[in-house]
Amino acid sequence: MAQALSTAQLTSERSPETPRVISYAEAGVEGIREEMRRNPNILYMGQGVGVRGGNFQQSRGLWAEFGDDRVRDTPIAERAQTGLGIGAALAGSHPIVDIVFLDFTLERMFTFKSEGGFSRKLLFSNGVYGVRAVFCA
Repeated sequence: MAQALSTAQLTSERSPETPRVISYAEAGVEGIREEMRRNPNILYMGQGVGVRGGNFQQSRGLWAEFGDDRVRDTPIAERAQTGLGIGAALAGSHPIVDIVFLDFTLERMFTFKSEGGFSRKLLFSNGVYGVRAVFCA
């Protein structure tokens, strides 16, 4: 049976011609970090994404680099997280709202549709303001 190599071994022992091998979570963190460095309006929020780095390490190192102002732990309340993200987007931020499990996506859809759509089209701006936010699970 072949021995599995760690990601560190695969990435440090490669030649320039071979592709880099990283996990899905590492790729996500790398992409978010790159965008957060580029755009100071991006906020990252979700359950346990602060000091712990997320349940699946999907935000590992972000809190240490960007601090509590831009990487926020939220309570276990998917609809509240969605409302927080929509409110931040309407205020001019670009939030990334991370819901830990895909199972709870339908729980937040009501808030997303009613608050996000209603705020953009009817109540506040007649379509002038957009709700620029990323909701992921």
